[in-house]
Amino acid sequence: MASSEQFSLDIQKATLADAAEIAEILQDGKRIKQELHQDKIWEWREFTQEWVENSMRKEGDFFVGRRPNAMAELAFQITWSDELIWGEQPPIAGHVHKLSRRRRLEAYDQGLGAQALNWAGRYIARNGRQLMRIDVPQSNEPLQRYYTNTQGFRWVQDKVVSIPGKPEPYYTSLFQRPAIIGD
Repeated sequence: MASSEQFSLDIQKATLADAAEIAEILQDGKRIKQELHQDKIWEWREFTQEWVENSMRKEGDFFVGRRPNAMAELAFQITWSDELIWGEQPPIAGHVHKLSRRRRLEAYDQGLGAQALNWAGRYIARNGRQLMRIDVPQSNEPLQRYYTNTQGFRWVQDKVVSIPGKPEPYYTSLFQRPAIIGD
């Protein structure tokens, strides 16, 4: 596919049968974050099928975006609270986590993140929440600019968080936007 082409994804809720594919996508996302953005947020975590299955059971639903040939190309997770990062909050938001794409999509990543976020926003709104929230490493300024300049997010606060199993503190910036924008 040429770099100027764009395709849309069919985004659906993942099942446990998708866990291995999701783990591959998250591992690709981890490599992309490290190599392109020097973002080491996930360097200490190995995304395995077992990890994804446990996360699906305990933390929230995963979603996969598939091309017409049914190959999963991106994945993300939506949770209904995130006390570790955001603290205790009223139930007004859905939290998008681990938005990742396959490595081979680098050459033609035309709008896939926006498609996923817009879909997630509609899903969050259908579930009675008004806001979509994300957290981004403070060191990943290009990603922060992407969210604020092109996806309608606004900065809420910077925070330092201790994540269980992560050897160093997580310096994060918190962002939110209305779940649905532009409609």
